[in-house]
Parts: sequence; C-alpha cells; structure tokens
Amino acid sequence: RHEGNRGSAAKPKATKPKKGNSYMDNSIENKTGPLAGTNRKKLVISSLALCVLCSLVLAVSAPTTQAAEPQQVSIVIHDFVVADDAAVGTFESTGALETSGLESQVYRVPGKSLQLHCVQTLTTAEGTIVIHSQCNMETNVGVWRIVSGSGAYAGLRGNGSLVMTLDPNDPTGGFEILDGRLY
Repeated sequence: RHEGNRGSAAKPKATKPKKGNSYMDNSIENKTGPLAGTNRKKLVISSLALCVLCSLVLAVSAPTTQAAEPQQVSIVIHDFVVADDAAVGTFESTGALETSGLESQVYRVPGKSLQLHCVQTLTTAEGTIVIHSQCNMETNVGVWRIVSGSGAYAGLRGNGSLVMTLDPNDPTGGFEILDGRLY
C-alpha cells in the first residue's frame, strides 16, 4: 500500500517540447504516403511557389475584353393609351437589333411639368428589354436608354433620342421613334 498525499493529485512536470514539434521545423518529414521523406518546410515553400506561378499564368492568359463598338438601332413603337398612366402596343426594331414584338408602357407626368417619364417593356420570344425615356410634351422629343434585359437581351445597353407623333387616325394611339446606339 502506498502512502502519499491523499486528496491532491500529482502535478505533471512541465516538459520542454521536443525538437520536431514546430510546424515549420526542418526535422519533420513525411514518413508515409506519396511524399515520404519530404521535408515539410520545403513542401510549404514549393506549394507557395506553385501558387504564385499559377497566378501569373492565369493573369497572363486571361482574355482581355474590349467594349463592343456601338451599333446603330432604330425602334418604332406603335402604342395605344389604355389607362391614365399606361399604354400597350407593338414594336419593330431594325439595325443592330432585328426583332419585333409586344410593348407595354407605364408613364407619369411629375407635377405641372411638361416632361413625360416612361418605362417601356419590349417583349419578344427571346426575352425582354426595359427602356426608360423622358420626353418633352411640348416639343415631342426626348431621350431613351436601355436599363435592363432578360434572355437573349441580358446585359444589352443602349441609348439615343426619340420623337413622339400622334396617330392621325386614332387620338388614343401614337408612334415613338427611338434612334440611337446599342453597345
């Protein structure tokens, strides 16, 4: 029977770490696997060098993109007022964008100004194009810009000028001719 201090556990002695326990210690070697015998420090340095080399190769081989040359487009909209703030109709686009389809529009006249603010949505089987435009109701001229697109038109951008004309055969209908550039 051992007689010792009851109630107090023996404290372990502090030990100095053995050589080879440091992460970057040269004495640690991989003893098994495909890298058997490889020094860890050399392995880490080699891995870092490989990462730097790959980054340089990717940077040099990355394709450079240039902005597409702007291309002329003309969009003719024929729409009819269906509410105090909405119109629907059709459109035909020629030039850089050869397509046609349906058009819907919401518009507003802020305060007592002569400015007409419109959001036009052009819809085709390939996708949609959303255009914001501003027109002066006294001169019937204005500007437009494509703000978004979906489907085949995702990422499409463009802008230009426009002219509004009334349909002489139908006072609720009119034409808007948008000329400009796509890019």
